[in-house]
Amino acid sequence: MFKNRVFIVGLVLSLSVVMLFFGNVNILPLKVPKSPAPIVSEPIPQVRSEEALVEWVYTHSNRISKNVCKEIVKEAIKMPKPLLLLAIMEVESNFVPTARSSKNAIGLMQILPSAWDKDLIKRGDIKERRDLYDIGTNVKCGSYIFQLFLTQSKGNIDKALELYLGSRDGAYVKRILTNLASLYLLVDVKLG
Repeated sequence: MFKNRVFIVGLVLSLSVVMLFFGNVNILPLKVPKSPAPIVSEPIPQVRSEEALVEWVYTHSNRISKNVCKEIVKEAIKMPKPLLLLAIMEVESNFVPTARSSKNAIGLMQILPSAWDKDLIKRGDIKERRDLYDIGTNVKCGSYIFQLFLTQSKGNIDKALELYLGSRDGAYVKRILTNLASLYLLVDVKLG
């Protein structure tokens, strides 16, 4: 498991550096194995990793308390791909649960109610739009939406990120992948 993570982190970092020098080159077709069951991530060993993740979140946002950081991490690790979710949240909302974009996207994962509220209400994830300001609800809904895009893109993470954003933006994808690489290193270093 450790060797696989080191390989993946090395690959992501190497490809990120190449992409920085060569621009938006689509050379990162990280494929996630296709399975009929939901994609499940490796569990993060709890205590030391959670503390490290809370500290990472805290240092990447100057607008939230340590307690809010703990709640964000607690909710993210309940989901598939928690490190990727944290990487997305940093870019989307800077970890501010009440963030609202100029396009009216809401919360940590910047969910666009005009596109998703009917589906999320039908699924029972929310009762009304303002439920998306709740940390747990927003993380759960954002994870669901990203998993849909990941399935739609046949496991290609950079395409799924572009679908999540709603447009092609190499800088957006690079920022998230850079965050993801640093989170993998953080978790591995703290476990070492």
